[in-house]
Amino acid sequence: MFKITNKKLSPLSIHIRYGVTGAVLSPIIGSFLYGYTNHHSPFKCLILSFTGIPCPSCGLTRSFIALAQGKIILSLQKHLFGLPLFLFFLLTTIHLFLEIISKKKVNSQVYTWLSNKKIQCLILISLVVYYGGKLLILYHDGTLVTDFEMSPLGNLISQK
Repeated sequence: MFKITNKKLSPLSIHIRYGVTGAVLSPIIGSFLYGYTNHHSPFKCLILSFTGIPCPSCGLTRSFIALAQGKIILSLQKHLFGLPLFLFFLLTTIHLFLEIISKKKVNSQVYTWLSNKKIQCLILISLVVYYGGKLLILYHDGTLVTDFEMSPLGNLISQK
């Protein structure tokens, strides 16, 4: 899965990888911390708060927390893309650790696969279809319109 090459990394490249590792690890660590405490995530979706309409990534934090607790089904119920994204973050962390430790470039089949334009389009289309379906369900049960009307944006529009 991972292949260490002979190409040495510059000190700057290694420092950048430390930063990226921290960024990639933070949602994983946060998931475990919030999953085993009574505290809720301090992050709120600005789009949901302003419009009453969930954004495409709404539910990912809850999905990650469910995964950290070993609740795979609940994770998939919170957001269908939570599990693949969580696994991607884990693989990226392993990849970066290997590069930092070996101080050499590492090739990975996962990244070769994900750099394929057809795969990228398939992932994007899947996300759009998933999000559209989510909005359609909210529209049909009436919560989409109600939540929008009660949102700050809905109140602003209805005042005019």
